[in-house]
Amino acid sequence: MSIAHEEYEVVINGTAYKTRHWYMTSKELTVTEKHRKYYGQFCTPSVKNAVALKFKSRLSSVKQALAEGDIHLNGLKLIPFIDEMTKCNKRLVGTLMTKCIYKTVPLNTVYWSLPDNVCIVKEALRQLVEEMPNDQVNDDAC
Repeated sequence: MSIAHEEYEVVINGTAYKTRHWYMTSKELTVTEKHRKYYGQFCTPSVKNAVALKFKSRLSSVKQALAEGDIHLNGLKLIPFIDEMTKCNKRLVGTLMTKCIYKTVPLNTVYWSLPDNVCIVKEALRQLVEEMPNDQVNDDAC
């Protein structure tokens, strides 16, 4: 039987991560700030590299959408691409996310959902655009 965390933070391999419990109950940040912080912690260099390779032709569209106020990137037609990323991201962050949700996890259990995958990919895209110099954000970047 799995048992969910009741604390706000857990240390995994020497790194502190916010738990799903923190994300769902904390009042210290706005909903948008919590969303970015929670899903941003899963945007490891490996995830960002995978997202950059898969979406390199879309970075200028992401930058434009963010500049126009689409902070959730819901106006972009990313779903066909995000669907392709599901297996890649499950392998890269599924275990990490599981440890941020559960104290005790049944053997061979990995928590994963398409909505979480979409949030991680979108956050990785935001971070990629934010980290690039303005003159480098174009369809050939990465």
